[in-house]
Parts: sequence; structure tokens; C-alpha cells
Amino acid sequence: MNRFVNLLLVVLMIIGAVAVYDMKYEAEVAADRVAELRMKVAREREEISLLKAEWSLLNQPGRLQKLVDRYHQILQLEAVEVHQIVGVEDLPGRPADKAPFSTGQPLGGYADDTNRRIQ
Repeated sequence: MNRFVNLLLVVLMIIGAVAVYDMKYEAEVAADRVAELRMKVAREREEISLLKAEWSLLNQPGRLQKLVDRYHQILQLEAVEVHQIVGVEDLPGRPADKAPFSTGQPLGGYADDTNRRIQ
């Protein structure tokens, strides 16, 4: 009986050692993945800062004015007039969706055209 208990404890110890090794391996893989993702994030942030710098360089008013002067004949750009600028309240509303909702109920109101007949 004593040998059986010792053998059982040795087997349990081996299973425990394998389980701990597997957890350690998974933790190392996860740590490597985290490091890789952090490097990707750092690269993306650097790329974003470079793109912002390039964008500010391309949007310099002096550069844009030179381009407008150079391509005026082709683009035929005109200055914006005051009456062309409107507020949000001056924009037309969205048209109503005439399709019924997934509940099967008609929309009603102006969007419900079930009672209308074409003459």
C-alpha cells in the first residue's frame, strides 16, 4: 500500500510539473505577444506623428496659394462667397425610410404610404 501511495504521489508530482511548465510556456508566449503589440502601437504612433507633420507641411497657406496660382486655368477655382456658407439649421432633413421596421408594424405618419392610392 505504501508503494502505491508513493507511486501515486510521484505521478501527481509529474503531472503538476508538466502543468506548471505548460502555464509558464503560455505566459511566455503571452508576454511575447504583448511586447509585439506594444512595438506595433509604438510604430503606429510614430507613423501617425509623421503623417501629422506631413499634413501640416502640405497645408501651409503659402504652398496652397502657389498651387492655386499654378493650376488656376485648369481648376478654375473661385473664392467662396458669403451666401454659400449655411448653418446646420438651413440643411434639409433626411427623407423618411418607407420600409417597415423588423417588428412588422407600419411606420405611420408621412412615411406610411399604405393608405395612399395612385390616381
